[in-house]
Amino acid sequence: MMYQVAFANSFKKAYKKCVKRGLPVEDLQATITLLVQNGSLPPEYKPHKLQGKRKGQWECHIGGIGSDWLLVWEQHDDTLLMIMVDTGTHADIFG
Repeated sequence: MMYQVAFANSFKKAYKKCVKRGLPVEDLQATITLLVQNGSLPPEYKPHKLQGKRKGQWECHIGGIGSDWLLVWEQHDDTLLMIMVDTGTHADIFG
């Protein structure tokens, strides 16, 4: 079951910042590919639902455990759609 993927403007802006920082964006791209192909990620990515203002969104760690590089997305299982919302460090995303 393959999901469709969409990119919010907030994600596009954050992605450009990651490129400028010299982060290995191929790791981010591989994570997104894995996510949309399977609908989930292995435990080493620490995928989990968010609370508070970001309730309904998911977060994972790019590069696995110990990484401070995050991906935030919305997952709509009923329509097989994933919206990439944001990427960056904890400080970038949560302030």
